[in-house]
Amino acid sequence: MKLRRTTLYQAVLAAFLILSCLSPAFSAQAATVVTWLLAAPMTEGRSYHTATLLPNGKVLVTGGYDSYTVKFTASAELYDPATGAWISAGTMSTARGYHSATLLADGRVLVAGGRPIDYYGNSLASADLYDPATNSWSAAAPMPQPHERQSAILLPTGKVLEVCYSYNTLLYDPASDSWSPAAEPPFGCTRAMSLPDGRVQVFRAIPTSTQTNAAVYDPYTNTSTQGDSLPAGRSNPVTALLPDGKVLVTGADYSNAGAFTAALYDPATSAWSPVAQMPVAAYYSFYTATTLSDGKVLVAGGHVFWEPVPEAQLYDPVSNTWSATWPLAYARYYHTATLLKDGNVLVSGGCHQGPTCDSVNSAEIYPIQVGAWHSAGTMNLNRTGAPAILLLNGKALVAGGYNPDQPDSTSAELYDPASNTWSPAASMPAARDNYMAARLLDGRVLVAGGSSGYDTVSSASLYNPATDSWSPAGQMTTPRIGARAVPLLDGKVLVIGGEDNASNKLASTELYNPATNTWSAAASLPASRSGFTATLLPNGKVLVAGGNHGLTDLASTLLYDPASNKWWAGPNMAAARSIHTATLLRDGRVLVAGGKVYSNFSETVLSSAEIYDPLSNSWSPAANMPLIRTAHAATLLMDGRVLLVGGYSAFYNAPDNIGPAVIYDPITNTWAITPVMLTARDGHTANLLTNGRVLVSGGCLGTCQTCADPEYFDLPVHFDHWTYAPLIVR
Repeated sequence: MKLRRTTLYQAVLAAFLILSCLSPAFSAQAATVVTWLLAAPMTEGRSYHTATLLPNGKVLVTGGYDSYTVKFTASAELYDPATGAWISAGTMSTARGYHSATLLADGRVLVAGGRPIDYYGNSLASADLYDPATNSWSAAAPMPQPHERQSAILLPTGKVLEVCYSYNTLLYDPASDSWSPAAEPPFGCTRAMSLPDGRVQVFRAIPTSTQTNAAVYDPYTNTSTQGDSLPAGRSNPVTALLPDGKVLVTGADYSNAGAFTAALYDPATSAWSPVAQMPVAAYYSFYTATTLSDGKVLVAGGHVFWEPVPEAQLYDPVSNTWSATWPLAYARYYHTATLLKDGNVLVSGGCHQGPTCDSVNSAEIYPIQVGAWHSAGTMNLNRTGAPAILLLNGKALVAGGYNPDQPDSTSAELYDPASNTWSPAASMPAARDNYMAARLLDGRVLVAGGSSGYDTVSSASLYNPATDSWSPAGQMTTPRIGARAVPLLDGKVLVIGGEDNASNKLASTELYNPATNTWSAAASLPASRSGFTATLLPNGKVLVAGGNHGLTDLASTLLYDPASNKWWAGPNMAAARSIHTATLLRDGRVLVAGGKVYSNFSETVLSSAEIYDPLSNSWSPAANMPLIRTAHAATLLMDGRVLLVGGYSAFYNAPDNIGPAVIYDPITNTWAITPVMLTARDGHTANLLTNGRVLVSGGCLGTCQTCADPEYFDLPVHFDHWTYAPLIVR
């Protein structure tokens, strides 16, 4: 079936957040946890299928069991990591599951054997060949005997070894499209894997087995030799080849009450050595084991007594230790795990529910390179209501703001990313917090309005980084707080809406002209609003989205044209929202995410997101965030993705500050969850620095009796995403 999002992932997230709050040790570990990313779903649910990495980096998924139709399928599909999309790969000659799929030396894929359309039918002898160049299928010579659940290995000779689940081991020769017998292992029911020297390691793999058989097949002599027995019998053993050539073998030991055991086999010495035991339940099986690019082994999914589990573990062969990593979003077994060319792992399909299977079409990816949080030094005064402004020299200015111990501070300081330190800057002429700030074209910084003590002010000042000094910037026409300041393409700054000294919401707007150091009234909004976003579009217009008017949150949008000094109505968003974020993407569209909506005398925090396209002047839905949030910050990253950080999940409920940030990928329309921040907060700012890091400064903890320490987020850039640049003017 096509799987809908269940409550499982939300439950996992909730548990993670609780643990991160209660346990310092867990929080420290979580700061380096890599998370799963939900990928686009397959076109149909599958289990008992195959997934094969092609030379072009795409993944071919074939056949499998669809519990919705209660039949195996003949369909195939391709996953493209570059686009994050699935497309049809045609249809095999017959439906099949429990089959094998092997990438040949010429780039084609041999699919052989398995079970036919009826789950309870006899095994198949037929085989098919898939050609990626033409995205088409053709018949291959049938096997002399039917096979199912077999292991298939591409040999150095170019032939394919099909090790049967029982007996009748075969060799397929692509050059002649023919099958021939191969040397039999001295036992049946086997699992096989290729060794670095070209030989094939074979293990006994019988459910509930207590036997410990092992053998080695030599493709050059077509011989099979009995090897040293495993230290313990394993039901359906799962193997992974390590970088040093050793083989990790795992599985449930039915001679020891189903305890999960692991061992290392060294082909060079034909010797076994013990491995630290993974902390999982007894009779754990039908999981996957994938060797990652860093040499660790990722074990994911599986079942215990046919109850699917989401757990994932990492085995480190250097330290001989297991460690828990972020669980799958969906518990599953009989799935596939494929190491992609970029080092990520694609998990697809599988059974999501008990013995009846319930095949799913969902897919997810591990690991997303989500980086880590680090301390950004120590500010002279932690503060909130003081936006950080990135200067042309790469430093960041923070001035004024609010601190419970110093509520009316005029101090200012500079953050230097090169040294990760803060140093004093010239103090502001007057204390203010929750003001508007904008960097001018010449590099100076305009600060205007905000609160000074208990008063909302209209004064403005300019900071000059070249001289580390402040100078007057005139008076706004109206005192205001909570307004939005938007630098326009002509160098002027548009200040929009907000509230006055009596907390009345404002419809007025005004313009600051740096050339004359004066303010003038601009066209008013059709109606007052606050809590909105204002975004400068590449065509020079300004998009105002959402906000609130009185007690009503708004779905309406407005567009301002500086050339005509006029406002007109834009298309409504799908959802009313305020205290959200709006981020200009590199293709000129605008991502709006999160926020809250007031309804029936209660606040609802949102997870929804949507995208505005100036070209069509329309909104379209984006994938929902994995966590609800409002009062957060959003930052466009260098590779075109968007980082959303901080905020809270219950309006005016201080304990619900959100620790994990999320990253939105516009190419795949997907979200990834990052490690937990060092300090959860709201009312902060997040700035992209010239070194690619994101500086998060200011903000409140809880009821704002404490202001947060600064920190920065460091993550690898997805260079394949540079196709976004440059900005497209629409």
